Amino acid sequence: MIVPQAVHRHMEKNVIIAHSKGKLIRFCLIGLIFFAGGLWIILTDPQVGNPIFNSIFIKAFSGYGGVLFGVLGFWFYVKKLMNGKPGLIINEKGVYNNVVAFVPRFISWKHIASVEEYSMKAGLASPQYFVSLQLKDPNAFIAEIPNSFTRTLMRINRRFSGTPVNLTANSLKITHKELLAAIKDAFARYNMATTAET
Repeated sequence: MIVPQAVHRHMEKNVIIAHSKGKLIRFCLIGLIFFAGGLWIILTDPQVGNPIFNSIFIKAFSGYGGVLFGVLGFWFYVKKLMNGKPGLIINEKGVYNNVVAFVPRFISWKHIASVEEYSMKAGLASPQYFVSLQLKDPNAFIAEIPNSFTRTLMRINRRFSGTPVNLTANSLKITHKELLAAIKDAFARYNMATTAET
């Protein structure tokens, strides 16, 4: 496998994948846009001809939802800009996640059955691609998560994508294809050893 410059190997055991500062700044700006748009709807109560979009419930959802989504997104990506930690670390134990919010920080190879590609398209937007970690026992894995809100989001994620653990290269210095190849390569090398130990 060709390893891109953004992927660093340490003692041939850790594969460290860095965040892209440019991508993080872009997501921070998107968060500010959502916040500003939501605040504008709340403060101005814009009137439109369509009775559905002019509904007080739709406008409240759009306004307060935009503010909440914007603040949380901005905070999440600013924190990643400031702490300087890598997005992912892949080694013989598993995958250390610092790229997706509502996914556990560590996913052991012993929980993973396969590594797949998943795509999702919303409307006219370009499809979003994910690296899906198919789990041997998703229910048991979710049950081990201490935070109830995270457990709920992981169950929803599983309902839509087939697994509670989906990773993305959206904020990383590598492409989706490179991320998929890196995790598949590590899974092929380490999964056999992990299976033998158990």
